[in-house]
Amino acid sequence: MYVLLRRLLIRLILPLRWRLSRRRPADALAEFAATEADSGWQFLHAMEQIEAPEDRALLFHNILEESEHATLFDNLVRDLRGGVSVPDSAPRNSMVDEQGGLAEFLAYVYAGELDISQEFEAYADATQIEEAAALFRHIQEEEEGHHHNLRGALMAAAGSDERAEKLVKKARRSRMWLAWLRFWKRFGEGFM
Repeated sequence: MYVLLRRLLIRLILPLRWRLSRRRPADALAEFAATEADSGWQFLHAMEQIEAPEDRALLFHNILEESEHATLFDNLVRDLRGGVSVPDSAPRNSMVDEQGGLAEFLAYVYAGELDISQEFEAYADATQIEEAAALFRHIQEEEEGHHHNLRGALMAAAGSDERAEKLVKKARRSRMWLAWLRFWKRFGEGFM
């Protein structure tokens, strides 16, 4: 439900926000680049704890694609800024540790990859920058694949389908709450 609401808000608010400031589109795309780079780092950190070679290979595939996504977003930022890019230098914290363990982390990103795939479709529809729309559509398809790639590792880490389902439901509630907090933070920033 919250993904539908977020998609609606993206389609309504993004065109307005990106028109209000010439810098906003590049700044937003730079945030996407940083998020994708962090996702790759998080997967790399989690991969150390995954034993099954098939699951490790699928996770490694996700790492490569997340890194590619970060580069693609960064390249678009450079184009929009006339060749200037600001590298992400934010410190990273392990989400495996923050989520309470490998199974909890995998449930969180399993839910998140599907959500972001659907949100990227909304971003593609909302933006008036053709290159950004094409990039969102390209990445959207791959994010959906990441969701499917994580299923086996999630099941193995959770130990049972029932526990995995409970962890995914908990992750969805957590993601919904964090999305709500981010929305109000950004809403407030838009008016300050």
